[in-house]
Amino acid sequence: MTYAAALKPALLRFLQRDGMASAAKIAMSLLLAIFPFTLFALAIAGIISAQVDPQSIVDLIFGTWPDAVAEPILNEVTKLTAQSGTGTITVSLILALVFASNGVDAIRRAITFAYLDTDTRPFWKARLLSLWFVLAGGIALPVVAVLQVVVPVYIGFFGNEEVSKISDLLASDLVRNAVTAAVLIGGLIACHRWLPGLALSTREVLPGVLLTLALWWLTGAAFGFYLANLADYAVTYAGLAGLMAAIIFLNLMAAIFILGAEFNAQLRGTHKP
Repeated sequence: MTYAAALKPALLRFLQRDGMASAAKIAMSLLLAIFPFTLFALAIAGIISAQVDPQSIVDLIFGTWPDAVAEPILNEVTKLTAQSGTGTITVSLILALVFASNGVDAIRRAITFAYLDTDTRPFWKARLLSLWFVLAGGIALPVVAVLQVVVPVYIGFFGNEEVSKISDLLASDLVRNAVTAAVLIGGLIACHRWLPGLALSTREVLPGVLLTLALWWLTGAAFGFYLANLADYAVTYAGLAGLMAAIIFLNLMAAIFILGAEFNAQLRGTHKP
């Protein structure tokens, strides 16, 4: 099946199987997970290296969000990190494992039912998979942040003018944005490859990943423009305006994510008409 031919049945199946309801569940689960997971990642970063800038971790998590959506959440994250001590880190670890694994489990269920009609894995196996994703993500983000700091400094030690230019390039916003995009792409590929319980190659999941990224970019840009120029959530939701914007944004992103999985399923011929 061609890409163009697969898009329509993927969209129809998404609508017929209440894809927006699944997206809403993912959005709420992620919203509950975002604060404890961020604190968990920051705590791991502190253990790995004291030189890691907490802002680099935050940028990896929220760097692709529209500013109007991310700013209220970033303000709260900043307050939490400023107040966090050992007790907070311990609590954040527990909360991350509980809430973030629930978020991953919501993603797992949605993506599994996009590729398949049923999930035959036992509960304990599915839950361990979700926990593994949380731990892997919580460790991977600080490691990437550490490398962003260490590699330019290490290269700069050579003192050569050409090498110094490379070091400056590696420390630039362009490279930081590229690293954020790479982390996002890697996370998407990991979700498609290992969460559904199928033996899927990177080549098989790539079309849905690319479709998801393209629609995420378009939707994020449009939603950011809407919030900045047209919407006034403060009139309707008062102090909850930032929260409502985040919920709507995550709903849209989750719906696109599920659609990408449905798209891959159609290309694989998983769901015959």
